[in-house]
Amino acid sequence: MSEPKDELEQIDEDGPDESEASKVVEQDSVVELEAPSPDSEMAEALREKDQFRALAQRAQADLVNFRSRVETEKMELAQRTKSGLIRRMLEIADSVDAALQGDATQEVDIGFLQGVEAIKRSFETVLGSEGVERFESAGEKFDPRLHEALLTTETDEAEPDTVINVMRVGYRHGDDIIRPALVEVASKSS
Repeated sequence: MSEPKDELEQIDEDGPDESEASKVVEQDSVVELEAPSPDSEMAEALREKDQFRALAQRAQADLVNFRSRVETEKMELAQRTKSGLIRRMLEIADSVDAALQGDATQEVDIGFLQGVEAIKRSFETVLGSEGVERFESAGEKFDPRLHEALLTTETDEAEPDTVINVMRVGYRHGDDIIRPALVEVASKSS
């Protein structure tokens, strides 16, 4: 039993033989080859940094676009809501106009009539403060963007395609037509 122990002691005392030493050197050199150089680590870190920067810039651009889109949609919704309310108010204004027309006013107390006219002026003031205005159509050339033709009448008294009677007033808000005018249009007599 003492012999094997002596052999081990002898190897330890003598140190590793040359073949074992070359194996250690080979293993170390393999490790050295696998270890990334500081330059390649730096290049990789710079590449990742550029990727993250590009990702952050895209995310920031997406956020700016999202905010812009939400703001635009919010403004469009407010405009649609406002237009809907104005259209309903125009129906009331039409009723007030009808109450002040021709025969309806002949048998009415003058004080009542003045009150209805004051209401009409109030409506016009409120609509005007919102940028809504009536547009004139009588005597104008028929324009399908501004007018809705209910009748065509053959006549020699007006040029063809001319508005000869307005049945309901049209309104605009800036360049937008809130409600086209309902009109009667002249046509050539046969």
